[in-house]
Amino acid sequence: MKTRTQISTVILSYIILALLLLTTNPEKMPLPVIIIPFVVILICLFLTINIIIRYVISDLKPKSRFRISLALSAFPVLIIVLQSVNQLTIKDTLITIGLFLLLIFYFKKVDFIR
Repeated sequence: MKTRTQISTVILSYIILALLLLTTNPEKMPLPVIIIPFVVILICLFLTINIIIRYVISDLKPKSRFRISLALSAFPVLIIVLQSVNQLTIKDTLITIGLFLLLIFYFKKVDFIR
């Protein structure tokens, strides 16, 4: 039953994201409100990745699964944010990939130490 609830939450969050992106115009929105789509994208990706990781790597502790899901969902959001402000270059992308790979490696090592 828990899985059904989580899948329903993921579907609902994607519906909210679609409605948000289809019904808003960024040119008419105040600056603080422009952040909301990025937060909703982060939540959608986090929930999706968390469910996938639970089934692919079933022996992973929940705390480590949470950290890895957060890092994997933050990566595309960071890339989207950089692209939206015209600051995305190949160098930035490679640095971001390297940092996130190190972060995930660190999260896996911390899980084994405890």
